Amino acid sequence: MGRVVCVTRSGRLIVKADYAPPMGSRVYDDRLALIGEVYDVMGPVVSPYVSVKPLSTTIRLESLIGRMVYVKPPPRKYGRRGKKWKK
Repeated sequence: MGRVVCVTRSGRLIVKADYAPPMGSRVYDDRLALIGEVYDVMGPVVSPYVSVKPLSTTIRLESLIGRMVYVKPPPRKYGRRGKKWKK
């Protein structure tokens, strides 16, 4: 997805992203350890910034500055055909 730029006072990571991922997508570091999920997308469409909400308090957020992070889309709620409705 992109590179971590800074950590905010509220404890969120700001990532300079290559594209705008879907809200709620899981964010992983280069070791495929879960960091958090996409909380907000800001800035221009061409080069957005993404706010990542950490899911654990044990992660040292300052150690992630300058490192690449990756995204996995959120799981789908229904199968390929969608939800079947009863009449």
